[in-house]
Amino acid sequence: CIEDILRSRNVIIDDFGESPTCVYRLQNDEESLYLKVVQKGFESTTYSVEREKSVIAWLSNQLRVPEIVEFSETEKHQFLVMKSVSGDRLCDIEVPESQFVSYFSDAVKKVQSIPVRSCRFNSDFDIRLSELKFLIESDLAAREDLLEGDVPFDNPRELYDHLMDTKPSEHLVFSHGDMSD
Repeated sequence: CIEDILRSRNVIIDDFGESPTCVYRLQNDEESLYLKVVQKGFESTTYSVEREKSVIAWLSNQLRVPEIVEFSETEKHQFLVMKSVSGDRLCDIEVPESQFVSYFSDAVKKVQSIPVRSCRFNSDFDIRLSELKFLIESDLAAREDLLEGDVPFDNPRELYDHLMDTKPSEHLVFSHGDMSD
């Protein structure tokens, strides 16, 4: 159980990502595990760690993915514990820019080569827009998370309205939200 895992490890906050999921590295002398915690309000979104567990299971024969150690939920939260995947994060590799671009391109090609015909995890534009609407209406969409830098929108709702008015055509591929991690 997760309580037993926590008792035997040092817990270190991992604030690298950009999602509303809280991530902790659980370290001991033998291995690193990662604990993801998300509030129950996100279970209908792509931030659901139960969804992530299912995606990892689906991908396990197609890519190197973390091994699931434990999943549980309470009335207010979902919890997912995974083993760390060996190797370096792309964002941590110090190589010349041309080599980085080559590594990044290879990673994108590998992920996008996964056939989507059998993928039951739809994350197309309409799904992501409905998720954004849910986040805005639930007051879970922080302005600073959605409107970084020099953008012509004063609030998340303006961004949502603009995206609704300018929907692009899509060619579906499998993707990852942060290819550098």
